[in-house]
This record gives sequence, C-alpha cells and structure tokens, in this order.
Amino acid sequence: MNESMYLYSLSYDESLPPLECQKDGTEKWFDCKKEEACNDGIEYRCVIDDDNPENMMCDFHLICRDTLTASIGSVFMALNLVSCYVWGQLGDIIGRTKTMAICCIIGIVGGITLFFSYTLA
Repeated sequence: MNESMYLYSLSYDESLPPLECQKDGTEKWFDCKKEEACNDGIEYRCVIDDDNPENMMCDFHLICRDTLTASIGSVFMALNLVSCYVWGQLGDIIGRTKTMAICCIIGIVGGITLFFSYTLA
C-alpha cells in the first residue's frame, strides 16, 4: 500500500462531515452540529457533495457513537502497522507462499464479513 492510500484512508475514516438535522414532525432540514444531531427526536443526515465526500462515519452510522467506536479508522491503521512486521517475520519462519495463502484466506473471510455488515452496532 502506498503513502497516498494511507493519507486517503485517514480522511475517509475519521473526518466528521457536515450534518443536516430535522426535528420530528417537520419537513425542513437545517444545518446542525454533532451534539444537536444526537439528541432524541432529531433525525440527521450527512451532507455529501464535491467538498464533502462520503466516508466511514456516515456509511456505518458512527456520528453518535462513542469515541472508541468512532476511532475505528485509527485502530485499523495501527493494526496495519503491526501486521506488516508480524507477516514479514512469519514469512521468514514458515515461508512466503504459506504466509501469502494465510493472508489471502483472512482477507477473503474479512471481505465477506464486511460485505454483510450494515453497521458496527
């Protein structure tokens, strides 16, 4: 993975997009902050346009989640850093072909699991 992919994934993962809120019983949407959007009786949506692309915070409905759940992008990047070292060492010990097969199996299982997940809740 090259450096540009890391930089892209950081902005994709954890940037908080602009929000629009709607109170129960009204049809008008108004600009709001995270604190307003997470109150009872308020429905929110992410503003997606050229300046604010769709991201993981909206895709997995993490706007009103706790900080640990919302920082899943940082956890992913930290585990990515650790796994580079672990898989490199494992490749030296058991061989690169077996290590690559293990990585592919884990990637396929993870991809299938992610495909069927709608939210992190």
